[in-house]
Amino acid sequence: MHRRDGFTLIELLMVVAIIALLLGVLLPSLSSARDAGRRAVCMSNQRQLLTAWTMYADDHRGKALPHAAPRTMRRVYWYGSEDPVSGRVIHEEGTLSPYLDATLSARSVFECPAQPEGSYREQGSYGGFTTTYGYNAYALSPPSSGYMDLAGRRWPAVHDIHRPSDLFVFGDTLLAMHADLPNNSALLDPPMLYARRRGPADPWS
Repeated sequence: MHRRDGFTLIELLMVVAIIALLLGVLLPSLSSARDAGRRAVCMSNQRQLLTAWTMYADDHRGKALPHAAPRTMRRVYWYGSEDPVSGRVIHEEGTLSPYLDATLSARSVFECPAQPEGSYREQGSYGGFTTTYGYNAYALSPPSSGYMDLAGRRWPAVHDIHRPSDLFVFGDTLLAMHADLPNNSALLDPPMLYARRRGPADPWS
């Protein structure tokens, strides 16, 4: 009688085949769970942005948040100000910053988890900030925000929104304008804005 000390080659191959089969069954479920987790984080981020937007309106007689406000040395946007001298984005000076306990950085409330830092071109010539969400300034900002498309419009108040459930306030805004990496934009452009021979859609819908 000889004592058996190991597995045969057939047994090892069977174990490997079973493990591969189990991985094939489990991987789609794991991927689906990861995507669901990313969606939940993304929705939570936009909910926080919308809460801060509402708080701003409460403090400014019901007026909607402006996308940009002119200043002497630099322009102030909802996410921060851009210093033309240093090229640095000062998050603390953003119009929405006092209402958010968050910084302008990777994996913060300003970045969608499905689009991590480094996978897109940062907006502006200096870069230096991370945000993959844009604000619907075409529907909600005052004419003084500096965009020709807003000229002649009045500054809307929150109570002017007739169909709140149908209006995008914030949303993912990556523009596929380059072959290598998409551009991010802190402005939520209306559909078909850059399409030839077709005008932009109504920003209120």
